[in-house]
Amino acid sequence: MNARSLLVAGVAAGAILALATTPFAQTRGGAAAPRSAAAAPGGPPLTFGAPIPGMCVYSEGQIFGQSKVGQSVSARMKMLANEVNAELQPEATAIQTEKNTLQSSASTLDRNTLNQRAQALQTRYEAFEKRASQRNEELKETQAKEIQEMERQLQPVLSQLFQQNRCSILLEREQAGVAAVNPAMDFSSQAVAGLDGRVQTLTFDRVHLDTQPAAQPAAAR
Repeated sequence: MNARSLLVAGVAAGAILALATTPFAQTRGGAAAPRSAAAAPGGPPLTFGAPIPGMCVYSEGQIFGQSKVGQSVSARMKMLANEVNAELQPEATAIQTEKNTLQSSASTLDRNTLNQRAQALQTRYEAFEKRASQRNEELKETQAKEIQEMERQLQPVLSQLFQQNRCSILLEREQAGVAAVNPAMDFSSQAVAGLDGRVQTLTFDRVHLDTQPAAQPAAAR
């Protein structure tokens, strides 16, 4: 599914936008959702052995990538990332402009003035870097929160399919490292339909870490 571009003094705030275009399977620390099990990449179609009785598999990356709610979350994450980029761009441009100006006029400035302006620019850049890093963390927190909600919505669907398919064991393809499987054992497509029947969109805004309530100190005993 497709749920970080600013360059200032060597730092890439563009890492923010990449978050919103990272497949959900990758956000969970695994590889991207597997290719279709019907054919090996670049090779002839696979011939599968008989399904293993009681063994079922599913792909969370595929389910979220194809489901309506997953596509809705991906689109919203892209929008939030674009909003962050628009927020950061003016300051990034201003810092880069000041840096260029300072470099071009360095030979005409006395050492004290040059050092003062360079220090002011460094301070400004460090504040920008901290702000960009915070926005990046906010997008990460936001996406993790919505994935958790989609997983909550998906759980009853998986339980129902587990019963319907008389499964004895259920494996998530990315986490289990399953590269190919007999399609008769994979109920991801059924899970997409089931999830679509439960929820089709989630409404959410970016998490704001700077507005989170501070932890209350423990009461004195």
